[in-house]
Amino acid sequence: VDEANATIANFGSANELKTLSISNLDDDSSGDIQIGTIGNASAADELTSINISTSGDAASAETGGGTVVTVGAITATRATTGDAITDITVNLAGEYGASSIGAISGSADIGAVSVTTDANGTSLTMGAITPTAGSITGDVTINASTDFTGTSTATGWIQTEASGSVGNISLTSGGNMAISTTNAHEFIGGATTVGNISFNTLAAADSI
Repeated sequence: VDEANATIANFGSANELKTLSISNLDDDSSGDIQIGTIGNASAADELTSINISTSGDAASAETGGGTVVTVGAITATRATTGDAITDITVNLAGEYGASSIGAISGSADIGAVSVTTDANGTSLTMGAITPTAGSITGDVTINASTDFTGTSTATGWIQTEASGSVGNISLTSGGNMAISTTNAHEFIGGATTVGNISFNTLAAADSI
């Protein structure tokens, strides 16, 4: 995607999808990206990598509202013997508007989760990450320089298989970070082993 907007409808039958890479090439951060749900009819059971990024370097309010990224829920249901998703990477650089990524559900193991957002943006909301047929074998790193919201199910924003595991979790907030704030919702569900959890705010007014 360059300066123009890109709108793509639902990708219902995603059973042959191997990698998902979504990005723009516009330094002015002016093109929006909107993609519907993925795998809601036939699950993306061969998906092994998810990368969602913007490459802009515009400062806040320099070009208007900035790129808005909207991606629907990704259904990646597979057997426990299915291929792992090696990485989920989100990197919103430059100026971006209020963006959202739906839940990523049903996979076997996930290697690592990395989310980075630029201070020139507005906010990012992400749905639950639920490898219910596996674990998160690597680390979960959220470096959000603006507001970040993680919307959850009752069993967690992160949910593994029963007796699963999650690596180290690092949360850094440059705004308001709110994950699994619904009453009685868990932050991590299913897992019985979790690595170190660290919290960091960038300024006195920031929160987690």
